Amino acid sequence: MNENTNGVLAVEYLAAVQGLDFRAPLKGSPIIEQAKTILRKTVSFYDKDRYFAPDIVEASCIISDGEFNQFMPEHLLPSL
Repeated sequence: MNENTNGVLAVEYLAAVQGLDFRAPLKGSPIIEQAKTILRKTVSFYDKDRYFAPDIVEASCIISDGEFNQFMPEHLLPSL
């Protein structure tokens, strides 16, 4: 179940970042822009059709590796 949830979140992450890019030059909050930058380091903008599986895996790894933990308020998740 965790793996499936991570996959869904990865697809949502990809879609959200792509949507933000379509809204340029408008910007999100600083945290949103940081999250976007994290993904765009390894997954480029979709300017044409391509196979999505590698991008989903990359986004999933970003999520499961805890790269977003830096955006969590301190003491929200005591196990971190």
